[in-house]
Amino acid sequence: MWIAGYWPGSAPFERAARWDGVAPLRAGHEFCQLDPDELLECVRFIDGRRRVETNFDVIFIHTTPKSEPELIPEYEAAGATWWLDATFPLSESISEFRERVLAGPPVCEGRASGSVREERR
Repeated sequence: MWIAGYWPGSAPFERAARWDGVAPLRAGHEFCQLDPDELLECVRFIDGRRRVETNFDVIFIHTTPKSEPELIPEYEAAGATWWLDATFPLSESISEFRERVLAGPPVCEGRASGSVREERR
């Protein structure tokens, strides 16, 4: 179970520490991704509250209407284990989003595409 919440905040992220993962968005905005420093701060907050030694997913929700594979290493270093491309209908049409989906997942130059999972402990 992944717990979503607006960062910064505490209750959703304290709850997330007891579950399988977190999907944070930026507080005070309609639908806005965290930057790598904010994501790292969120991950550290949760890590300080985890009481079990199981895998924990950190979902980066990419909310901008363009592909940005150059950001992958920064978000991976901040603790992201998933990259979730999303759309907000007020900033991107469905046909534009469909083009992004059909283009396939973002690929960082110099490494194979696919799931990346690193143990942070």
